[in-house]
Amino acid sequence: MRHLVAKVATMRRLAADASAPSALAHSAAVLNLVVGAPIVAGVIIQLFISTKRLVTPVDVGGALFGGAMGFPATVLVWAAAICATLLIALLRLPGFRLTWIAAGGLPVVLGTLALLSYPDDYGGNLIFSPQRSEIVSMMALGGSFLVGGALFNRYVTVPTLSDRRLRRLAMIFRLLAMVGLVLAFIVLPIAKRVEKRQAPLPPCAHDSRGHQLTLCL
Repeated sequence: MRHLVAKVATMRRLAADASAPSALAHSAAVLNLVVGAPIVAGVIIQLFISTKRLVTPVDVGGALFGGAMGFPATVLVWAAAICATLLIALLRLPGFRLTWIAAGGLPVVLGTLALLSYPDDYGGNLIFSPQRSEIVSMMALGGSFLVGGALFNRYVTVPTLSDRRLRRLAMIFRLLAMVGLVLAFIVLPIAKRVEKRQAPLPPCAHDSRGHQLTLCL
């Protein structure tokens, strides 16, 4: 009798262990479908915007600090999008290959278009940024990223975790990473766009407590 009870308990434990991976796989599939696609779209949009700004030549001859006021912010956004691309590839979110192709292909395509339509400096009277050599360097960086993505997709595989605790930790990491990506590439851009659409305060504006909000011109 005791042997039969122990055998039934063992079978139940094995059934529970077998059902755990399927439940985790189902949860991961739902997260990929609902959250993964918008994350990929948001990252690709930021890659396009930041890459276009980095390779588009602009006349900076009469600009303050050589027109480099917004350059660090653009580079920061581009670097964050590249890091997000690597994280998306690690998490194997739906469309991660498309994100990687966009990260490497956009500099090549937009850089080529920028070189073909590079404006004339009229004998050195105008100063444009970025220069042709900088655009070529950006294109080379994008090409190397494409090659690295092809090698990564061919030779690097995400290992399958057999331990139940490790699978739960991986699921928690995946969830936290996806929440961070949603905040950085969906919520924050939408909030900035909504803030820009709000009407600016008039000159010499004050709040209800009498605090000055804008300059009095």
